[in-house]
This record gives sequence, structure tokens and C-alpha cells, in this order.
Amino acid sequence: MRDVAAVYLDAAVHHDCTTTQALTTGATPAWCTDPTMTSYRNVTGPTLLQQPGRDLQRVSFTMTNTESAEHSLNPATRPWSLCFARSAAGWRVADQGFL
Repeated sequence: MRDVAAVYLDAAVHHDCTTTQALTTGATPAWCTDPTMTSYRNVTGPTLLQQPGRDLQRVSFTMTNTESAEHSLNPATRPWSLCFARSAAGWRVADQGFL
């Protein structure tokens, strides 16, 4: 799971949409082109995050991002989390945000 998280974060910073989309479920947006993640640091986890009907593995970090086109996410450096769920294809980002 840690390896998948590292691949995802590196792909997000390098705007590798093919990889971020492949590692994201349809339930949450993939980091790709709007907004963009420009850097990350201080990765911690994974830690178990239990939600009704599923167990997720949360990876927390600090990221810097650009503003989204619809202005729902301002440019900033902020804490963020990616939550991974195990699927038939392996670990995939199933939720994210200030979790």
C-alpha cells in the first residue's frame, strides 16, 4: 500500500494523468490537471480508517496545490489525506481531503 501511495503522489506532482486515473476509483477525482498538486512532504501512514461497509488505509501528508478552475480549492499548502481501498486490481484511492 505504501508503494502505491508513493507512485500516486509522484504521478500527481508530475501531472501523470494516466497513472493517477488508473489508481483512483470512480468515487473520487484523480489528481491530474485541475487543480494540480505541485509538491508534497511529510507523508505518514498508512492508518486504518473505518467507514460503514469498508475499511480504508489513510495516508496523510502536506501538499501544495494550484487553484481549481471553479475556485472550490484555493492555492495553498495544506494537510491532505488519500484513503485507499483494496480492490481486485489492488489498492486504489477511494476518498480524499481533510480526512
